[in-house]
Amino acid sequence: MKKRLSSQTNRVISIVSLSIFIASIILLVIFLVFYYQQYKENISLQQAYQDRVEEYEHIKDIVGNIDEDGYYNVYSDGELIIYGEGDDIVIVR
Repeated sequence: MKKRLSSQTNRVISIVSLSIFIASIILLVIFLVFYYQQYKENISLQQAYQDRVEEYEHIKDIVGNIDEDGYYNVYSDGELIIYGEGDDIVIVR
């Protein structure tokens, strides 16, 4: 027959099992918090990437409209007021 364990041994086994269970729950919570932070950072990085792509496309469009002399040509079909500010030109309708 099997020898029965003492109550002190049963308590030690219970405490160790409970400690392992609590440690696993704590590690799970830590992992979930880390995962959520990484997810939020990923979303913000994707948004920043999308912003950079849109900016690149806008700059590429502007560079495509610059002629060989280095001037940016603006065509209009109505009256425009053009204000020059240093190197920038502001066009107001």
